[in-house]
Amino acid sequence: MIQYKYLRKRYDLYLRLAYLVITMLLIYLVSIRQLFQYRLYITVGYICILYLVIRGIEKWYVKLLNKLLFFDLDIESWRQYIQINRNAKLKRARKVSNIYEIIYTYMQGDFRDVINKIVELKSTFKLSELENKSVAIYQVNSELLSNKINSIVDIEEILKDCNINDSDMMELTQRYEAILDIVIKKKANDYFKEKVSEFRFDILESMYFDALNEQLKGNEKKAKELLTDISNENLDIFIVRNSKTILEEM
Repeated sequence: MIQYKYLRKRYDLYLRLAYLVITMLLIYLVSIRQLFQYRLYITVGYICILYLVIRGIEKWYVKLLNKLLFFDLDIESWRQYIQINRNAKLKRARKVSNIYEIIYTYMQGDFRDVINKIVELKSTFKLSELENKSVAIYQVNSELLSNKINSIVDIEEILKDCNINDSDMMELTQRYEAILDIVIKKKANDYFKEKVSEFRFDILESMYFDALNEQLKGNEKKAKELLTDISNENLDIFIVRNSKTILEEM
């Protein structure tokens, strides 16, 4: 499997080659005396071609990046992405790197650090509605799993502070009520049984909470199957470590 640092090198190389080849073509065309009178059209064509080629390279890069981080869940690529982009020149790139670092820290199970990083992120960058929702998910998850909050009222207050809209509020409240029931109240809740996601970590997390739920319902066989599947993943992920621990105690 290709890692992020190699993907980034290829991306940078393709961008440089695109600039070089297309610019050399422009210089060549402009240097032809018979075409000199068309230099304006040639320049416009150059800009359009360069734009389309760069867009194509960026789409290729983003597709492979998302596959590495979210579909393959390559933890080493997460580390490399954060390390390479945290000091990027573009503010947008630094903001995305900070958000990804929050997600990575959550996957590691360092919930206190997640909350601290979110506070720092909000004081440094202005977040879009989607970014705000993403950050809120990891904030509430971290506060729930570290026992900093233990009621649905506390959860709703955090979501309101994050300016979550009404439709998202309803969806997220159901999710957190399920985690609250399963983890804090030790009460069965089948919410995660029906959850479907394309992203590998979200799938594993839903399986993990579903396994805990099956344990609460007394279905040890199903719980063991789910936990065994999770335990085959990367040990850097906290739910994988937790799954192994639970299996050892069963």
